[in-house]
Amino acid sequence: MQRRANSEMLRLYWRIGHTILGRQRVESWGSGVLNRLAADLRAEFPSTEGFSLANLAYMRRYAEGWMEDAILQQAVGELPWSHIVSLLDKLDDQSLRDWYAAMHV
Repeated sequence: MQRRANSEMLRLYWRIGHTILGRQRVESWGSGVLNRLAADLRAEFPSTEGFSLANLAYMRRYAEGWMEDAILQQAVGELPWSHIVSLLDKLDDQSLRDWYAAMHV
């Protein structure tokens, strides 16, 4: 049950990150996509945690770093969010991220 909940949360975070990437491609630089989305999500879901500006930036990097299929089929899809954030912070090389993700599953 916990693994399924984690998988669903990772899918949600990836989709939010993917949406952010799409909006940033369409809107001009400095338009505040992340700030607006953080405010909108907090207003819509006031009792839900995880929609901070910093976490939305991680979601964007998450969607940028892995394809949606990867989160469903590769080791990264089995990691807790905090481990994924750590991989994003510490490693710029995607192949190293994938390797470390596989080692921690």
